[in-house]
Amino acid sequence: KGGAAAAKAPAAAASTAAKDADKGVVSVNVHASKGVLYVDRQRFSKGEVVTVTHDRGQVVAGSISSVNSLEMRIQDVASGEMQKVYLAHIKNKKATIVRQG
Repeated sequence: KGGAAAAKAPAAAASTAAKDADKGVVSVNVHASKGVLYVDRQRFSKGEVVTVTHDRGQVVAGSISSVNSLEMRIQDVASGEMQKVYLAHIKNKKATIVRQG
């Protein structure tokens, strides 16, 4: 059961990776677990002060308020507003995250 579907899944993943490689997109290992964000070998948790810089120049600096499987929310130091950062942007190198202090 499911042999054909199971066989197609790795091929589809390989195909997507090949397309990304053709575009010059290199992804970063990003995942979230129990409210903690893991980016490559770094660990970011609630309350930590970070700076996220988007490739279009937008900068968000503040403390991490929450993390889930799709996004993280940062309370902006300057305005006090909550800013949403999609984990896919960090994964696809459209944004970078750096710990402050």
